[in-house]
Amino acid sequence: METPRQLTTTEIGKLIDLTLKARETSYSPYSKFRVGAALFTTSGEWFTGCNVENASYGMSIHYLPLAESLLLPYIHAFLRHPGGAICAERTAYVKAVSEGHKKFLALGVATYVSQH
Repeated sequence: METPRQLTTTEIGKLIDLTLKARETSYSPYSKFRVGAALFTTSGEWFTGCNVENASYGMSIHYLPLAESLLLPYIHAFLRHPGGAICAERTAYVKAVSEGHKKFLALGVATYVSQH
């Protein structure tokens, strides 16, 4: 397995910009928790995704243990509402894989988290 290269400053800037733009397309009427993601392939392609909720009773939450202290209030708020969800990262990944990409260099994720 080859060692991944570092992102350039330009690539980091684009990763941030695409992630923030993807967050704006979030469909999150139940949780109001908007998330955007950008995925950069080793071949130089970019794919974006946002979280998408629906009103089904089946639920899927992408859970990040390291972010537990920040996300826990939002997860509890989300669990009070019936609805399914597709996380932003999964959306970007599925878009990339469906177009034949399976090797990735970077993933960016953006959301709004207020300071308490």
